[in-house]
Amino acid sequence: MTNTQTKAKHTPGPWRVGLAHGIKGVYNVDVPETITSEEDHANARLIAATPELLKACKKAVELIKHDYFIEGEEICKRIGLIQAIAKAES
Repeated sequence: MTNTQTKAKHTPGPWRVGLAHGIKGVYNVDVPETITSEEDHANARLIAATPELLKACKKAVELIKHDYFIEGEEICKRIGLIQAIAKAES
């Protein structure tokens, strides 16, 4: 990242599955649930849960590092928590 770039932050929830301007998707506003595909609903639920999942990953890293001290960071890297958080925040 260069000095002129800023780190983008995710849009806070709550998120909803729905239709806006004729486009089905996941939105952070209350809209009627009109998506009919089970796969679309499953994908939308996963996307909608992302802020909570990111928060849980960060808390897990914090707890693992606290409980395992120096080895905690290595444990977090081995199970992919550090990489997942970095990817979510890049």
